[in-house]
Amino acid sequence: MCLCLCLALLQAAGGEISGRVVLKTGEADGALEVRGGGLRGGSGAGFPIIDGKVPLARDFGVCSWDPDKGLRLHSRNLPPGHRLVTAAWKKRVAPPESREITHYMDWRWVEVKAPNAKETVSEVVLTIEPSVSGEAEVTLAAGVAADAVAFIPADAQGKVPDWSERRFGPAFTEAVAGGKAVFRGLKPGRYVFFPAYDPLDEGPPGVFAAAEVPAQGVAKIALGEKK
Repeated sequence: MCLCLCLALLQAAGGEISGRVVLKTGEADGALEVRGGGLRGGSGAGFPIIDGKVPLARDFGVCSWDPDKGLRLHSRNLPPGHRLVTAAWKKRVAPPESREITHYMDWRWVEVKAPNAKETVSEVVLTIEPSVSGEAEVTLAAGVAADAVAFIPADAQGKVPDWSERRFGPAFTEAVAGGKAVFRGLKPGRYVFFPAYDPLDEGPPGVFAAAEVPAQGVAKIALGEKK
């Protein structure tokens, strides 16, 4: 009976996210950080890339490296819903700062199918291609007080399918300096920007602004101004 119950629970767990990460960085060395697929986007992995490869054949939970197949994405037994899956290419800043900064990030909103769906595997391909990246310059309007600005990508319809993904997902934040926050290395597409002062909130922020980030261009956003 226990075995039957366990099997039933596994079958009811839901769908699967599968896919790959394609590197078009123009650089052989760096670091890759992959997140998403887990409950509320909470799972992730970071690892070095040397000479265009992961040094050891390893499984990182949401992503694995295979010498023949390259970087593979995989998350299984997921409850139905929308998940934000991301891959970020990072480079280390030279001393004295000695920190990693994101040079490019690709992302996809993935719909995890219900257990009774005909297709329970959601396929996704993420491509790291810094040469097409854009920037976003977010200016805080008068009356908007925040030390940092955050963003969440929108889907193909320009909407955010699940706002709770911003709680446990990647830290898409930049500090405010001189009343502005500047985001670099963004995949061309639509984003929603908001003050990053409520990290535990799972709902839509009270103040936000949506904008399209162009390839190799700069989007200028006023956050908090009345439309």
